[in-house]
Amino acid sequence: LSIHSFPTRRSSDLSLTFSLTLAFSLVYLSKLWFDPSYKRFLDSLVLSAFTSFLWGWHVHEKAVLLFLVPLR
Repeated sequence: LSIHSFPTRRSSDLSLTFSLTLAFSLVYLSKLWFDPSYKRFLDSLVLSAFTSFLWGWHVHEKAVLLFLVPLR
């Protein structure tokens, strides 16, 4: 088994994950833009980290701490 036998990243896969992350992030970031508040900012920060974890191409298990720590 060599390193070359693993599937490579295709640009279409990367653009799909970027598009999904951007699309889902724009939902709550637009709410933050039109009605800014401290609570909405924290919610948007947590949801942004969760969205990038959920739709990201290459994530580690430690990345879940990015949106679990601010919830405390």
